[in-house]
Amino acid sequence: MKKATLVITVIAAAASVAYLTSNDKPINKQTVKAIKLATHSAVIVKNNKTTEVVIKHKNTMPLAVRVDSSPTQALSQQDTEIDQTSLRDMFDYFLSGFDETKMDIEQLKANIKRFITNNPERYSTADYDLFERFLLYKQSLLSIDVNQDPNIDDLERLDSELRDKQLALFSTAEQKLLFNNENLHRQVTIKKLYLKSIAVSQEDYRHLLKEELSNFPEEISRVYQDDLVTSELNQIANYDDEQQRYLAYEALEGAEVAVRMTELEHQEAELDNKINAYLAQRRDILSDTNNLNKDTHISDLRDSLFDLSEQKRIKSLEYIDDL
Repeated sequence: MKKATLVITVIAAAASVAYLTSNDKPINKQTVKAIKLATHSAVIVKNNKTTEVVIKHKNTMPLAVRVDSSPTQALSQQDTEIDQTSLRDMFDYFLSGFDETKMDIEQLKANIKRFITNNPERYSTADYDLFERFLLYKQSLLSIDVNQDPNIDDLERLDSELRDKQLALFSTAEQKLLFNNENLHRQVTIKKLYLKSIAVSQEDYRHLLKEELSNFPEEISRVYQDDLVTSELNQIANYDDEQQRYLAYEALEGAEVAVRMTELEHQEAELDNKINAYLAQRRDILSDTNNLNKDTHISDLRDSLFDLSEQKRIKSLEYIDDL
């Protein structure tokens, strides 16, 4: 996969926030866990459209809270679960369902507020305040100019603007909670572009990047380390000589990986040979004018050579072979 294309996404209200990333890099979800009130328990008693939640604590009097159990999700999200991996993921979930043609921003805020109120064991009113400021941050992104073909200076300026806007609305701890992952990914992207500009070869670039990634948190660096390994494995797979490929695999990831990659290559070669032989026999059946049961014979042949997990791929290859 080509790795030179830089994707810059700066989406304002009701969309995901700016990321700078290579187009082949998956973006990890923020792993900060929402804070739970561990010493509380909830007893829920259904009562028509409301739910009575009784929160008990061994050192306090019971507190009863009346909450509205009306739907909180957008119509397009009714058959999905609310993403609560982190507070940021929950915010993004509700924003992803926002459609200004079907609801206004106040309805979105009401949905979030209702969801937070209905889950006091996990969220608090402070989280709703955080969401309101998160919306303001999203709206502020509209004022940022992004060049279509940015250089490193443009990207560093953009990174600085985003961080300034974050700190204008959030404390340092809140900024880390909501934006830590995307800020780190953006820093890696800027670093990658800089290293590409100074590296004398692709091998030199990979070496420099590995050194830089060691300065980032493990959950961030692992994404790019895996990407580097995948790129190198794909490059080695294009070597013509099997012994050369084995030695390259061994130098990259050790003898165990070299053996495994060689075995996979042999398995793939065997499957390719079997597919080619099958397609040749299938063409013979199709060209036989005396054969009145071609579909049955082809189906029997296919079933005798390939298991069910391979059938879909084989049928796709049949279609391509017929073109």
